[in-house]
Amino acid sequence: MNLITKDRQFYRDLLGIAVPVTLQGLVSMAVNMLDNIMLGSLGEIAISAAALANQFFSFFMILNFGLCGGYMVLMSQFWGKKDTESINRCLAQEQRIALLMGLIFTILAACFPRQILSIFTKEAAVIEAGAEYLRILSIMFLAFAWQQNTFSALRAIGNVRVPLVVMTTAFLINLCFNYILIFGKFGFPALGVRGAAIATVIARLFEAVCAFIIIFFVEKDLNYKPRYLTFWDKGIFKRYLNGGLAVLGSDALLAGGNTALSIIMGHMGAEMVAANSMASVIMQMCTVFNQGFSQGGSILTGHAVGAGHRDKAMSQGKTLLLLSFGVGLVGAVVVQILKTPVLSLYNVSDLTYTYAVQIINSISCMLMFQTVGGLLSKGVLRGGGDTKFLIAADAGFLWLLSIPLGALAGLVFHWPAGLVYICLRADEFVKSIWLTFRLFSGKWIKDLTRA
Repeated sequence: MNLITKDRQFYRDLLGIAVPVTLQGLVSMAVNMLDNIMLGSLGEIAISAAALANQFFSFFMILNFGLCGGYMVLMSQFWGKKDTESINRCLAQEQRIALLMGLIFTILAACFPRQILSIFTKEAAVIEAGAEYLRILSIMFLAFAWQQNTFSALRAIGNVRVPLVVMTTAFLINLCFNYILIFGKFGFPALGVRGAAIATVIARLFEAVCAFIIIFFVEKDLNYKPRYLTFWDKGIFKRYLNGGLAVLGSDALLAGGNTALSIIMGHMGAEMVAANSMASVIMQMCTVFNQGFSQGGSILTGHAVGAGHRDKAMSQGKTLLLLSFGVGLVGAVVVQILKTPVLSLYNVSDLTYTYAVQIINSISCMLMFQTVGGLLSKGVLRGGGDTKFLIAADAGFLWLLSIPLGALAGLVFHWPAGLVYICLRADEFVKSIWLTFRLFSGKWIKDLTRA
């Protein structure tokens, strides 16, 4: 079996999915970067408040991605069989579960914002500003749940251009309202952190309305109807419990682990939180390409497995592994190139700037391992149906290695910020090696659509 597939159609299909998904990621990243930079002019408290409030939203977002990921594996494999009826029933179940999750998080964010923020930090000024931000943000949880799950179904069948157009437009809306509401332009009051939250909510509501119109009135391949929302297919749900639920469990543990990492950094002070937020912008700019390839790899692998093409799935997986090495190496170089110009945009203290430089240097060292592990866990192996195995890979090393090691490094030994960051991401190194062996074993190819 060739290490590199010679199927030109695979590369065309991969780029056809990966490029639009990458652009969507760049748009999403640009929103976060603009929020960071605009709030950065207001100092560490504003950056930290928004960053920690967004950690709660990030927890919900990762759970939602886990839900999407599980059903997307099923939907992409059903698409390989050209079974659109089962895809529609998957989407209906997914949307109902997502909206219930969104309602729960809306209530928590609206009613208990200070209690939530106090988990991440003890600094009163950060909690007060962050609570105001989170209370406003609570409006968008339901909207995000609907939008994300609807667009995941479109991606599962290869329709990635429509979500890109919607998210790009939402980015422009967010940009305009950020400028107007944060700084008080065109007669509006300067709302600071609250303005950033309101702008984000407006953009998310726009995305949700567009998703509603597209799935019911525009998308013709699925022919999705409102009546599907009343269906609960036990056969589909059993398939989800068999394989897809593991994706949600994996991402839930991952979300909890990432929250624990944020708590560790939050208790190291506002400077560390702000520095990590600044560094994360650069990291996202470099990892977004891998996210596009991961989602493209997951969808195409699912199509191949669903169609019964085991050898094709194996060959594509090895090709994607080699591509991820190249993407990781290029990303590490780009991180160093962007370091100085991006950090110069922030108005922060010397200590925060020093922390940010140290973290960015550590990101460069870890990026290739993160890229390889991410493409295999969120792309090839997930699309191939190896969802139960990935619980240990995605969350096991995070909880057993990174969290205790990071806590010791940051809260007990008080090591430099860059070294603390490497400890917090130590799982990426181990995971990338372990999943590479799993790929070559071939044990990850499983058709989850079978009864």
